[in-house]
Amino acid sequence: GPKDLTALQRQIATHRCSGKPREGCLAATPAVLRVERAGSVLTIQVRPRYSAELKRTRIGFAFGSRPLHPDVIEAARTSLDLMWAVTKGTVQAVVHIFEKEQREQISGVVGSYEITRQAFTFDARRALALLAVISLSLAIINLFPFLPLDGGHVFWSLVEKVRGKPVPYRVMEQASVVGFLLVVMLFFIGLSNDIGRLTGGGFQ
Repeated sequence: GPKDLTALQRQIATHRCSGKPREGCLAATPAVLRVERAGSVLTIQVRPRYSAELKRTRIGFAFGSRPLHPDVIEAARTSLDLMWAVTKGTVQAVVHIFEKEQREQISGVVGSYEITRQAFTFDARRALALLAVISLSLAIINLFPFLPLDGGHVFWSLVEKVRGKPVPYRVMEQASVVGFLLVVMLFFIGLSNDIGRLTGGGFQ
């Protein structure tokens, strides 16, 4: 009940960071928890993290239907699901770029660096996963059929193959304006969002 939760929070808060507490610092000593899982009782140790907002250390719990240490088949399925989600999200963000909700999700170089830096302070595995997500998202954008993106070169190569003769340089030059404007627009929106986050609520 609520009283048990409050008592647990107070007990966790007794584990403090070494020196002056700061956001995200780990407690010097681990909290020992007894957890019932699948009919058996496990004893685990967790080092709480300090929350500047709550002014105390805390731990978190996550629930999921997939195993923490999946086998090869499960890992492959999870990877494919994540790749599809990133691909779909990237395409939707670009296609609906003029919608405020989608436009606010775009980030630039500054945001990508800051989020990755924060991720490494918490969990190297998740940080590497984040780098993979960023790389995949950039790869998807690079495959858009507009010059000077690689997808544009593939597209016009296929057009030449179908036509059986080279595409006039002027046509390709005019078509490349679309891709150039897309890249500039994404860069401008990402940088604007990053500046807004730097001067506002920060990168969460």
